[in-house]
Amino acid sequence: MLADVAADDEADAVAGDVRAYLPTVEAWGQLRRYQTRQWLTIDTITVPDAWETAVAQAAPGQIPAGAVAYTIDGTRHRDGTWGTQAVDASRPVTFTVFLVCTPAVTNRGVTGLTCALLRLSQLDNPLR
Repeated sequence: MLADVAADDEADAVAGDVRAYLPTVEAWGQLRRYQTRQWLTIDTITVPDAWETAVAQAAPGQIPAGAVAYTIDGTRHRDGTWGTQAVDASRPVTFTVFLVCTPAVTNRGVTGLTCALLRLSQLDNPLR
């Protein structure tokens, strides 16, 4: 679950971001009757050009050290059954994930990065 990898002080905000991406509980109740599945195919992941500007314009401490943004372009897929007919739908989607990564240090030194999710942009309103 995305909320499990959220930065501690951003967990509630990330949970709200994720809820904005998904159908409501009521909608899932209806979709369940149609055996609906939903998934994402990722086409590209890029650091948006505007990220450098955002970092340069941020007040001190506003963006944590090690923070990075990635804009993801992909396709959201849904399929299920309507009556006895198999149905599917897909559409392009784009969004930005904001992460903070810090060195993972063990008794043997730096062994990689540990990253936490800070926020998600609105769906189809990414940083470019």
